[in-house]
Amino acid sequence: MSTFKKLHRFTSLPVLLDILERSCITLISPAHWTDRNDSQPLLQYERSLNKKENNKRLFALCFTHKNETIHHWENYASQMGGCCISFSYENLEKKLNTIKGIAHGPIKYVSIPNLKSSITSKKEIPFIKRLPYAVEGEYRVIWTGATTASALEIPIDIAWIRRITFSQKMPRSVFESVKKSLIQSYPILKGRINYSTVYHNQQWIESLESKINL
Repeated sequence: MSTFKKLHRFTSLPVLLDILERSCITLISPAHWTDRNDSQPLLQYERSLNKKENNKRLFALCFTHKNETIHHWENYASQMGGCCISFSYENLEKKLNTIKGIAHGPIKYVSIPNLKSSITSKKEIPFIKRLPYAVEGEYRVIWTGATTASALEIPIDIAWIRRITFSQKMPRSVFESVKKSLIQSYPILKGRINYSTVYHNQQWIESLESKINL
């Protein structure tokens, strides 16, 4: 049994609103990803599936099982509307396990010299990433199957959202307005919407200043 309690998705306010409005998460093609070290092998993996069956596609969605870091915010939620959605792992896992074609699990981080010896099965390839990205603690969801669709939508219950954290790049006044609006539309989110302190934590600052002023 996994020790994970939550999976975090760093994204943007528009994506959050889409998840809440349509009660679903969306897996897309890796072709849209910026990191070519990651996307090109997955696209090649998709092409290899089509040698046996036409219209085979691979869609993916990435989470992290680690707590927020500067790396997560700067690379995946860097704009003023950046946010982190924390989902119940238990509920997501149960849902994912009911969907044919889904595979999911934590990413294995490997150095280039150890890459070939680390792969024992072709099916491991979607869950392998370069060692410099280990700070991410990524948990990946992959779907493969025959379809002409451009994405895969997975229905969820928004009650599975345990916490929503907004970036400190969003002005506090804007955060308060967004928080109020979200709670009015989705009362279940009351008490679950927070403001990150990763860029400015007053307790940290005051603790250091108290030592300086001794």
